[in-house]
Amino acid sequence: MKRFKNSLNLYIGTYFFISNLFLVVLLGVILYFSWSKSLMKKNIDVTSSKIEKTANFLESYLGKTNALIDFIADNKKIQDFFYEKSEYNYKNIENLINPILKMDKNIKSISLIRKDGKIVSNNSKMLKFSNKEMKNKEWYKDSLSRMPVLNPIRQNNYKFTSTKDWFISITKEIKDKNGKHLGIVVFDISYIFLKHYLDRNNLKNNIEIVIFDKDDRIIFYKDIPCSNTKTDKLKKYLNVDTKYKDLIVVKTPIKNSNWNLVGIYDFKEIKELKLYFFKLIVITSLLSLIICFIINYFVIRRVTTPIKDFEKQVAEFSTTLEKITLKDNSFKEILNLKNCFNKMIDKINYLREYEIKSLYSQINPHFLYNTLDTIIWMAEFKDTEKVISITKSLANFFRLTLSEGREMITLSEEIEHIKEYLYIQKQRYEDKLEYFFEIDENLKNILIPKLILQPLVENSIYHGIKNSEKNGLITIKTIEYDNSFEILIIDNGIGFEKSKNNSHMKIGGIGIKNVDKRIKFFYGESYGVVIDENIENGAVVKIVLPL
Repeated sequence: MKRFKNSLNLYIGTYFFISNLFLVVLLGVILYFSWSKSLMKKNIDVTSSKIEKTANFLESYLGKTNALIDFIADNKKIQDFFYEKSEYNYKNIENLINPILKMDKNIKSISLIRKDGKIVSNNSKMLKFSNKEMKNKEWYKDSLSRMPVLNPIRQNNYKFTSTKDWFISITKEIKDKNGKHLGIVVFDISYIFLKHYLDRNNLKNNIEIVIFDKDDRIIFYKDIPCSNTKTDKLKKYLNVDTKYKDLIVVKTPIKNSNWNLVGIYDFKEIKELKLYFFKLIVITSLLSLIICFIINYFVIRRVTTPIKDFEKQVAEFSTTLEKITLKDNSFKEILNLKNCFNKMIDKINYLREYEIKSLYSQINPHFLYNTLDTIIWMAEFKDTEKVISITKSLANFFRLTLSEGREMITLSEEIEHIKEYLYIQKQRYEDKLEYFFEIDENLKNILIPKLILQPLVENSIYHGIKNSEKNGLITIKTIEYDNSFEILIIDNGIGFEKSKNNSHMKIGGIGIKNVDKRIKFFYGESYGVVIDENIENGAVVKIVLPL
């Protein structure tokens, strides 16, 4: 777990993922809010444009209608009627009104109402009103200020009267030269015409239109008549900013009237678009992260594969002692590291070779001196056969020591080498030294570092048996396990504890620590020389090696 935690792949992958996630989230947030702001601005502009267009239409239409009213009011025949002159003629007035009604089909009726209650109109129901009854009507009172109002003549019962019978009245007060009131002119404009226009141009864009008069009364709304609750709610829009809660509210006054036009756009469609866009950004971000993850995976693999290969070869170096080899398409930095490491390997091999040669140089003079000394005194006693025998053993010993320059030899060769060594030592110590071998045949062909037994056997002779009063016995045996085996050097000498007082367990610089160091160099820390310190008499030294 700790190894995985400190993995280069994990570190690089984590950094890549965090940076990609940060960039994707940052871009997504910027894109979402900038688009939302742009969408909001666009909808406000569209709503404002629609309301302005509607206001312009109403201003134009009301202006044209007011011009017609002025034309009629200024006509001499009409003035004769209002001045109560006997010369006025109903027929002449009708001939003046009828062309206007034909020209604009949305004008349903034109009425001339004199202050004494006399009425001239193409609307038969208008003629039924009395003077007193008419002057008490709210629309008549409003007409004195020349303001268009919703004519209540045909809306007495909302439940049973269709909107096709509703009218919006455009009125003008007629005064004499002294400003004295004479009467009014009334144009009844079709309410349904206005409704169809507003519905066609605004409601299809989800814009609700409300028209208020100067007293904040609702002149137009799609669901008129409204409940008191609905009316109060709509009146709130007269005093709010452009953006109100989840609505866009645009207000504009209508010229040629005392009306205010209010357009209301619900955010519902914008919310749906924003939600859709949000989902789109999330999906796109996830896909981007997946794509980035895949790209990062191959990039990281491209970077770390040579490093892992390098790591693997370095880990195996302690046993293979081989140079590092990498593909030529590896990164320049990795190749440079490989070259530096290979140079270090060359130096290590040189030093190891120098160390082995030094080992040989230390073994040879010491052992050669003792052996030649033995040969000399045998020659003095004219023991020719022993001289020949020991000389042959010495020759075989050095031949096996050289082993054609090989650093690794078979176990059987190492055993043969130590047999020659013990035979020579036997000639020197005679009955003082005996030796015995128990070597498993299955292990004889296993390769091991050479010269690992001779220093340990030499240590047994010089520090164990030589100082003992009894005859010495050295036993060399092997024990095999699942993944390793042991070579045991057993002697019946004085043991390590007693010999420590007189020696550092090394002869000529070659000893147990040297052998242990070489084995660990080849195979790792799990292998080497182990001293069994629980032995009361003698000594047991184990060499642990891998199979």
